[in-house]
Amino acid sequence: MRTVAGLILLFLAVPLQVVVSSQTHAFVDLSLVATYFCGRYYGKGAGVAVGGGLGLFLDGCTLGPAGQHLIGRAVAGYLAGVLGARGFAPSPLLHLVALALLTGAIHTLEWLLLPLAGGVVPSPMDFLIAVAVDTPLTAVVGTLLVLAVARLGLGPMDTTYYPHR
Repeated sequence: MRTVAGLILLFLAVPLQVVVSSQTHAFVDLSLVATYFCGRYYGKGAGVAVGGGLGLFLDGCTLGPAGQHLIGRAVAGYLAGVLGARGFAPSPLLHLVALALLTGAIHTLEWLLLPLAGGVVPSPMDFLIAVAVDTPLTAVVGTLLVLAVARLGLGPMDTTYYPHR
């Protein structure tokens, strides 16, 4: 039952992200939060797979260049898996800092990939303003979501043993 609930939440990350951002005009990157959670708690392989899958879904939903989100989310999943493999004790501050760094890094990577994929690149000032607003918002909301999902029992039952080490 936990696995089914977790998969449903994963598949709902992108549609919820679209609904929340279109209704509130605040962009919270829920697909990045889901990728971070899977990479952090289930390892690099799971992080890359979930990140790649959600990135592919995002690429299909947007009119942007193909592969932009796929690469960014797969890299985010790998980095979150590396963080989980290092064995840092999960804490709200760790989640906040990790999500803020991942959000800034992945949005920068996707912005740098736009010209390679033939997309229209926003001006650096527009990009910096968007990242300055999106990064803290995604970090705070993402930290709350990661803590809530872990509290609901959708994370690994025993966090002292990581099979991906």
